[in-house]
Amino acid sequence: MSSPSLKKENFLSMNNASLNFDILTKIFEQFFIYSRTEDIKIADTLFACTLVNKQWCESALPLLWRDPFQFISDDSPSNDKAGELVTTLLCCLTKEECQQFYLTMKGYIGPRFISLPPLFRRRPFFNYPNYIKHLHTKGLINSAWNWFKITYQNGEEISSSNTSELNSSSITTSSSSGTLNSISLKDRSNSSLSINNDTSNSDAWSKSERRTFVEQIIECLLQMFVARNVGFKNVYVENDFNRCFFKGQFINCFKQIQKLDILEMRIPEYPDMLNIWKDFSNLTSLSIKVEYPLDNHYSNLSRILQSTSHLRKLKLVSGETKYILPLLSPKYSSSIQHLIFDSIAFDTSDAWHLLSNFTQLRKMKLIQCWFNPIVDDDSKQKMFSVITQMQFNHLKLFVCVTNEVNIEDEAKSELVLWGVQQHAIVALENPGLENVRIYHESMISGLQVDAVKHHRYTSYMKEIKKSLKTQS
Repeated sequence: MSSPSLKKENFLSMNNASLNFDILTKIFEQFFIYSRTEDIKIADTLFACTLVNKQWCESALPLLWRDPFQFISDDSPSNDKAGELVTTLLCCLTKEECQQFYLTMKGYIGPRFISLPPLFRRRPFFNYPNYIKHLHTKGLINSAWNWFKITYQNGEEISSSNTSELNSSSITTSSSSGTLNSISLKDRSNSSLSINNDTSNSDAWSKSERRTFVEQIIECLLQMFVARNVGFKNVYVENDFNRCFFKGQFINCFKQIQKLDILEMRIPEYPDMLNIWKDFSNLTSLSIKVEYPLDNHYSNLSRILQSTSHLRKLKLVSGETKYILPLLSPKYSSSIQHLIFDSIAFDTSDAWHLLSNFTQLRKMKLIQCWFNPIVDDDSKQKMFSVITQMQFNHLKLFVCVTNEVNIEDEAKSELVLWGVQQHAIVALENPGLENVRIYHESMISGLQVDAVKHHRYTSYMKEIKKSLKTQS
């Protein structure tokens, strides 16, 4: 029989035992899974974890910085702090990278460029750029703009009078006007890098100068990512300010893309992107907008599909199925498990039998799809007959988000019956309503539930099991 003191000692040692790095990381990764169905602030939660101790910090920090720009938008309440992300990343620049950045800026802005804020400060304890795996271009652009506004309030240059005296390490250049400009590197412990010249700082920044400055900040960060072998896995192109991302010197950052979301990218930018990002062999998820008046845009979609053979999720927004469906040959569609048609126009000439190529389909969603006015009732019935005769052995979830203007109730009933016969969960949702009607073979009469985030299969299944348990 063990002594009480031994029991007490074992109890204390067990309480003081710490979780190792791998276990902590797995626990923190559950926050992302939990956020799919619950409204939690991942960034705030992970940041709180970094304050516990060194071990928690080292485990949570890579996840916190894995996708740092995803929460930054034009109207985001955290937008006031967006510039701090850029400040932190700029502090990771080496002395040589700082020098190169300033020399580049002098070449673009010229003699009217008065001063730059201190960049080369005390180096951070962590290598933040290497943690970044996902890129939201809009978030990065907004962060760069925000950094600019903070640094040069109201577009005015910061006076160099608040910078400390220059030390002996300096580089002198001459502007086109003959004015001497001094680029100084201060001691690392209290270091800053500034450009001074003798021109007046009373002139406000012009729109083109502001845009050029922000572009150079973004390119400076991209060049740093290239130098540190950062490869983005998930890329979301969300703005019309993307030309700096489609340059050959940054291609190494975009060779390993697995998820590509270009729903908000401007159509004229597609050729620029495809001429640089030629390799999509690792792509597993694609979200793309296909505007049907532009036939060339379908060729852009075709180019992406032809370069990948591992695509598992495909979301198509806008366009006409008579052009889209022929692109989905067995080569591309046999691996797709998740198919989303959003605001797609159905037509009489649709080759709907090509959907049978999706032999591994697990989830299918029709969101606000509609019929062309030329489609008569007989043609609609024929189309639904083709669809409802198909069999998808792996289908788990079928979602139809629409109203009577798009797809009539009779057609919805056919789709519900077809989905249930596939042993799948069927969810019908009307836009603007806060509830969804779900159907399953275990409860064919249907169940009214609150709308769930992203139409999650697990969330619907949870509601079904809860209902069946209550009935029993």
